[in-house]
Amino acid sequence: ESLVPIAAGKHPKPFRTRKLSPPAPMILPAGAGGKVGRCQAFFISLQINLPRRSVMELWVRDGGKVVKYQGSLKKVFEELLSSSSGSPEILAFNGTKRERRRFKRELRKAGKNVLKAADNYLKWYKSCKRLFN
Repeated sequence: ESLVPIAAGKHPKPFRTRKLSPPAPMILPAGAGGKVGRCQAFFISLQINLPRRSVMELWVRDGGKVVKYQGSLKKVFEELLSSSSGSPEILAFNGTKRERRRFKRELRKAGKNVLKAADNYLKWYKSCKRLFN
């Protein structure tokens, strides 16, 4: 594969739709630019798709104070269970699309009880780990 500019002709009349003869490669002088019909350059995207690290954030009101939990969904639920004193009220949450869907699903199953949702998720997570280990 070579990145060679390709000559492209113009249609003789704008209303004609017949195909032109296949374009031939053009050799340009080194270092000289110029406007050529098309170029067979393949542009490489500068965006690098690295695996994104999952960071979920959950803000709850627990006993009159606002608490922020941050990390993976598992870590957030573990911290929530270990440190909550009553029934925390969800203020906001943010995460990847998968985490948001999972979080909402667990809340629906638990009747919007955050502690019960966290407990259910952790039980499910442990059962899955047991199956694959």
